[in-house]
Amino acid sequence: MAAASVLAKVRRDAYMGTVGCEEYGFADNAGYPSPVHQEALARLGPTEHHRLSWSYLDDLPRWRHLKRHRDPAVGEGQASFFG
Repeated sequence: MAAASVLAKVRRDAYMGTVGCEEYGFADNAGYPSPVHQEALARLGPTEHHRLSWSYLDDLPRWRHLKRHRDPAVGEGQASFFG
């Protein structure tokens, strides 16, 4: 199970580097909270590539209404790259 988790992380990081969205700096930060990414997120809001279940939306009142609460049993609130 741990190996699958690592593989999913590596795959998502590689994917995030290819999606464009230059304003967010995904090519450099793979979606992790760098200063460039945080500023763009606060200004522009999340893209279709952001995980809407993550806590960064808690800190963004303007975009907080988009947050999805994840149900781990069914994978709700997260993008799936395997199906």
